[in-house]
Amino acid sequence: MLSLMRCGRLRSDRTLAAGACSVVLALAFASPVVASPRNPTIGTGAIVGAAAPAFLLDRPGGGTLTLDQFHGKPIVVNVFASWCASCRREARVLVDAYRAYGDHVAFLGVDEQEGEATALAFAKQLGFQYPIALDAGQFSATYGTEKIPETVFIDRSGIIRAIRLGQMSASDIDSALAMMVSHGGQT
Repeated sequence: MLSLMRCGRLRSDRTLAAGACSVVLALAFASPVVASPRNPTIGTGAIVGAAAPAFLLDRPGGGTLTLDQFHGKPIVVNVFASWCASCRREARVLVDAYRAYGDHVAFLGVDEQEGEATALAFAKQLGFQYPIALDAGQFSATYGTEKIPETVFIDRSGIIRAIRLGQMSASDIDSALAMMVSHGGQT
């Protein structure tokens, strides 16, 4: 299923992008889809209350990141792109949340199909102090990412506790993180 997020990636060919987005929007409004928890009838992806799917992502500068590397600690996985205005606004809030909760909760930024230089420049400009990874499409396909920004909250046992589509406010993030920390990493 072509998602609204994928229309943003087609921006290099504006004619194709406009046509594809029009079709996707028409289909989206014709049949409602539950965003979170994910509707298992629309394909694979992350589902609230289920084990988080494994991932293997490249790190800028070399190396990889896997879900297993975060086992035993709650994790916030935020999917973003530098060209996304909502991602930029939300990133500032996530940087603040990392400062407040980084000792208790792991954070991971996943740049959606952009080059290493672009991802690193975005992270530097916004002051990321947590790791970022590059998604060539595997994470998006595995997790069923529908829209960016998208944030997945995974508890210390590897269970997805929440999936938030779109930009979150500071209070949204703070509420989710406070709950995860106060319940030993589980919401």
